[in-house]
Amino acid sequence: MTKDDVFTAMIREELNQYQHSLLYKEKQWLEEGKYFKLAQKGLRQARIMGIFVIFSIILFSFVSVYHFIEYGNTANTVSLWLGIGSWVFVIISTVFYTRDILEKKKSMERILKLLEAREDYYQSKNNNGD
Repeated sequence: MTKDDVFTAMIREELNQYQHSLLYKEKQWLEEGKYFKLAQKGLRQARIMGIFVIFSIILFSFVSVYHFIEYGNTANTVSLWLGIGSWVFVIISTVFYTRDILEKKKSMERILKLLEAREDYYQSKNNNGD
């Protein structure tokens, strides 16, 4: 069995769902078979985006609470709408994080596990003399 085996097919299938978001350099890595590098970068991107989303959730939660308190003090409807808008952003960010970013993170971790399993398989095959 060559390097185009079941492991590679599964890795390529995982990466195909992110083909539209890959940059030119990442598409070259995919064509060259540099799956480990591609998965590491995708995992790093997912973590950075996750941190960004968490900070935006915290920031806009505080902003919305501030506007709700201001609405309670002044009865200014602009503060009410800014508070509601901030909470809508928090909810949308939370949904985006749980659905898209965690899915990409799990997929990249799966690719890394497949690469490790492929390496173990070929090492054990070579050690057995096959």
